Amino acid sequence: MMGSNKDSRAYLGYADKVDIMGVAFHRITLDAAAEMASAARDEGRSFIICTPNPEIVEKARRDDDLASSLAGADLVVPDGIGVILASRILGKPLLERVAGIDLARRLLEVASQKHWRVFLLGTDAKTVAKAGETLRKELPGISWIGWHHGYFSKEEEEEVSDLIKRARPDLVLVGMGSPRQERWARDYGRSLGACIVLTVGGSLDVFAGKARRAPGLVRKMGIEWLYRLLMDPKRAGRQVQLFVFGIRVLGERLRMMVRRG
Repeated sequence: MMGSNKDSRAYLGYADKVDIMGVAFHRITLDAAAEMASAARDEGRSFIICTPNPEIVEKARRDDDLASSLAGADLVVPDGIGVILASRILGKPLLERVAGIDLARRLLEVASQKHWRVFLLGTDAKTVAKAGETLRKELPGISWIGWHHGYFSKEEEEEVSDLIKRARPDLVLVGMGSPRQERWARDYGRSLGACIVLTVGGSLDVFAGKARRAPGLVRKMGIEWLYRLLMDPKRAGRQVQLFVFGIRVLGERLRMMVRRG
């Protein structure tokens, strides 16, 4: 049940890590992830959550800095049915998909219940402002919502992080795309104090109404990736990474079978 006083570290002890093609994911449900993050905030601790999908797993294979960012997070959850399928193929099944947008929505509901302060970081200035205004209307229990676009330079990172720190947020949603969002969370998330930092990819666009999620049935069928491709054919290049990921998973499964004789 949300709002439990159970120490969030108990969940970390329960949620063992599973290595899926080089990235360590926690075996945890959406409900437990949200409660663990909320408990960490209540305990006065910073808490960083990353949400890799197969594309990000593939990037991490070639990008040591991204891999380091993921390894440094407090919680790593599988945002993508491909990761779930891979875990089953490899005989190390994760409990369920924990999409970044679903976890963000759940934590925003907690924020409304507990009157938290929320900050949105990412996308363009018009879109993030629209997302903030929309969430303010939908969840009036949130005590304050601030935002900043994600198109700032490397030289401006300190300034932006200081701005967020002065806002004293309880929850920060970072939607700047990978690997930038994971690196920002690693480099600046701890400096924000007792705060949950969650990477959310393109979720801010959805909250603003600029982009649409796949229908619920499509998500349940595990073909949200196909829906996105049909809605935006320009994603074809990115979807190649899903194919590469699948081939690598099957190759690893074959090697496991050979080793077992």
